[in-house]
Amino acid sequence: MKWLWRYTQEEHVLWKDVVSAKHGIQSHWCTSLSKAPYGVGVWKHICKLWEKFSQHKHFTVGNGLHIRFWKDKWLRNTVLMDDYPSLFNLARDPDSTISQNRDGTTWSIMFRRNLQDWEFNDLIKLLQTLQSFSLNTQATDQFKWGTTGDGNYTVSAAYKQSRAFNAVTDHWPWKLIWKIKLPPKIVCFCWTALYEACLTQDNLYKRKRIIVNGCYLCQKAAESNRHLFLHCTVTAKLWNMFYSHFGLSWVMPHSIKEAYESWCCWKVDSTIKQTWKMIPAAIFWSIWRERNRRCFEGLSTPLHSLKAECLMCLYSWVNLSYVDSLDSFSNFVGSLVLA
Repeated sequence: MKWLWRYTQEEHVLWKDVVSAKHGIQSHWCTSLSKAPYGVGVWKHICKLWEKFSQHKHFTVGNGLHIRFWKDKWLRNTVLMDDYPSLFNLARDPDSTISQNRDGTTWSIMFRRNLQDWEFNDLIKLLQTLQSFSLNTQATDQFKWGTTGDGNYTVSAAYKQSRAFNAVTDHWPWKLIWKIKLPPKIVCFCWTALYEACLTQDNLYKRKRIIVNGCYLCQKAAESNRHLFLHCTVTAKLWNMFYSHFGLSWVMPHSIKEAYESWCCWKVDSTIKQTWKMIPAAIFWSIWRERNRRCFEGLSTPLHSLKAECLMCLYSWVNLSYVDSLDSFSNFVGSLVLA
């Protein structure tokens, strides 16, 4: 969305001229939306966000050359086409700008035909609304983004708006991921896994990239994010290795989000609290690496080596982040059933 905002604000810059020449111009504020069924382009995907981005737009009128009289939000919190639908249906050009509906210092709204007597009441109301408004011919029209006080778009404001719009995402405690002291690559991978967006075979099938679906680890079920990271018999042995610290046998939740949240909210000794929160990431990463070894290299790691790899990941992260003492970590690992 930030690039859409830049497109509305920057004038006479090379990148904007190139994008406009390639994709065409829909209005002064955006390019045409590509409807080609093929081809991959960065701007093509950026433009898909225009509808969501433009929901919060409004304008500060200058000379009125680039703001649509009927369709843009420039006078009040609504657009004139919604306030005066009967007049809008008679407009000669529904996409006409403010300046095109002016004649010098007076309003001269263009209609397809002469108005009937009963239609003049709406016109009078419209002209009364417009009476106190005047153009500033020396200033340019300004595109504003509606959720901030100064009308400037910020990533932070857009993120908060998105969270408010998506109640499900808003209620899930994403800080459980972002506040854990892990390498950025691992944090981003866990975020992808929680969204169930890792390219397992079910997701590849949706992209029409694969036909036969089977788990590379257990070879007993179709491969999906939930199966690979939670329910696969090989993955279950890694989870059970850590459950053995409490002597528990736990029924795995249905979704990855539920499993991750339940794990991080588990009450453990304060000396290993941060280490405990890193364990799901270590399991996810080790399982994903093993899955890819089997898929792309045809290599299979014995279970005891896979467990050791998982613990080495955990050790390296604890050692780098200094979240818990290495003595506490060693005692914790010593309590696990590794067989």
